[in-house]
Amino acid sequence: MIELHVTRSTVSWAAENLPVKPAIRSAINTENNHSEIKMNTALWIIQIILGIKLITVSYTHGLRQSRPTMQEAIQKMGNLAQPLLYIIVVCTFIGTIGLILPGFLGSSTWITPVTAIILSIMLLFSIFFHIKCREKPKIFVSVVLFVFAAFIAYGRWVLVPL
Repeated sequence: MIELHVTRSTVSWAAENLPVKPAIRSAINTENNHSEIKMNTALWIIQIILGIKLITVSYTHGLRQSRPTMQEAIQKMGNLAQPLLYIIVVCTFIGTIGLILPGFLGSSTWITPVTAIILSIMLLFSIFFHIKCREKPKIFVSVVLFVFAAFIAYGRWVLVPL
């Protein structure tokens, strides 16, 4: 008796490389499509959450520098603080646009993972600055945002490109 062992990878290979009708091909790849749809949805949710948080960072670092807690942090950082804050405001605002707009418009989608990589680097620096200023809650927030940005970079570059 001849036994036939068929694995998912064999079926997927056959669906991609053999002349199979589109309806059969889509039925074979349904499981892959569901996981891609779930990952794409998760990435979009994280992109929107990160975008909203980066807009609030732009607002607080740009327009609310007169708050006492912000003034204390500026004094700890010294002369470098004011120009650095304005750079952060511009970069986070542009970063938010780079995370969301290319995927939404469906053009220049390579910008999204590149923006996420740049934001990841920026957030790493943010962690070090918050450590220097001894702002423990903000360190945790920066770490979470760094993980989000790194996940978006990996997800949009490797897992589910736009």
